[in-house]
Amino acid sequence: MPDDFLQAKGVDRAVRDMTGVSKRAADIKKASFKVRTIYRQSEEKRFQSRGRGTWPPLKESTKESKARHNYDPRVMRATNALHRALTSPRARGQIDERDTDEFRFGTDIPYARYHDTGQGVPQRKLIELTPAERQDISDALGDFIAKGETR
Repeated sequence: MPDDFLQAKGVDRAVRDMTGVSKRAADIKKASFKVRTIYRQSEEKRFQSRGRGTWPPLKESTKESKARHNYDPRVMRATNALHRALTSPRARGQIDERDTDEFRFGTDIPYARYHDTGQGVPQRKLIELTPAERQDISDALGDFIAKGETR
């Protein structure tokens, strides 16, 4: 066999595979369902666990006020509007933007920022993914880009 002879096998499949990876990497919107599910589940855990144990308890005066107004007695749940905005598939006050190259989830409920930063009220971080949740999102995006898997 001559030295300048090279036999290539599987080139067509490799080109198809790489083209698929390239297309999926350029438009990750189809992976948004999985990413959003991880985010919403994370938020539900935050609300169920009082910010994973980091949210300060309610003051007695706040508990009394909630009782007088027949509000939900749990921390950050008076009307449940904020909880719904951060945990439900669709809710008033929810930010859910899914573009081809980025996702943005959260809320535009005005008082959320004050609680998140502790400005004038006790600080209660609303969105804070754990390292494991960040890895789950990274894995979901990687699986989609590499293999086209969305579930």
